[in-house]
Amino acid sequence: MGLDTVEIIVDIENCFNIHIEDEDAARIRTVGELIDHVWLLVKKEESNSCLNQIIFFRIRKFFTAKHAIIPKEFKPYLRINQIIIKEHLDQVVIDLENELNLTIPNISNCWIINSKSIRFSDTIQDLVDKIIFDNMQFISKEKPISKTTVAGVIKYILKEISGLEIKDIPESAAIANDLGIS
Repeated sequence: MGLDTVEIIVDIENCFNIHIEDEDAARIRTVGELIDHVWLLVKKEESNSCLNQIIFFRIRKFFTAKHAIIPKEFKPYLRINQIIIKEHLDQVVIDLENELNLTIPNISNCWIINSKSIRFSDTIQDLVDKIIFDNMQFISKEKPISKTTVAGVIKYILKEISGLEIKDIPESAAIANDLGIS
């Protein structure tokens, strides 16, 4: 296992509060196998609710109520810098955190960011993914999560490590060969 793979496993273990045995990690070859293995470890009860959708609609409700944005124009691909004035960024993050009662990542105007941040030029979908990733332990205690949510979080982690977009990470992809992760 290379350093990137170890980082992925550690991020997944921390996110879902699980432990993946080294032997199991060594056998996992594809994104789908990784999702299936993590799902077996976290599965408590299946949920039909889409956590991604729930968080998105809560964020949309916040922005349409407090920032005069028309709901039908609030889309996942909308960039954060299209709806927030840079000078109000810190206050918006505080207000959103209070509204959702979840940890909201720092939104940075710099190209170099840390693991607690996303870029000001990122999309609303990037913000949703990061909120879910950062709050998974809390969220999973509050309500059952779906395998789709597990898959989304794992693909988010793979995106962060590989630099690929989530849409370019199919479950059939070999982690090392197709994603270039060692």
